[in-house]
Amino acid sequence: MANEQKTVVKMSSGSSGLFGLILALIFGPLGVFISYWLIAKNSLIRSIIYGVVWFIVLAICAVSMYIIIGFVLLPIAYIVMLVMTYKACSAQEVEIFQTTTTESNQAQ
Repeated sequence: MANEQKTVVKMSSGSSGLFGLILALIFGPLGVFISYWLIAKNSLIRSIIYGVVWFIVLAICAVSMYIIIGFVLLPIAYIVMLVMTYKACSAQEVEIFQTTTTESNQAQ
């Protein structure tokens, strides 16, 4: 008679956070969208909203460079974007389902 036992192993690693950080660093708001959607496993609409919001924030900071304050705001906004993307991607847990089968021989 075979007995099956199903277990769920949850793993959390920081490598997905680093990959999301690199995507956001290189591609900006597009990388944020990809990171939130594919790595952090958010919904498509929520990922689009994050990408659009960060695009608007960075555009406002770039435009405000004409009045000098943008030179301070742009690096701060970019660093905040990178930190939030890293936290969202590294918080994602990977679930692994394992099934263990044991055989028992009983003499009758």
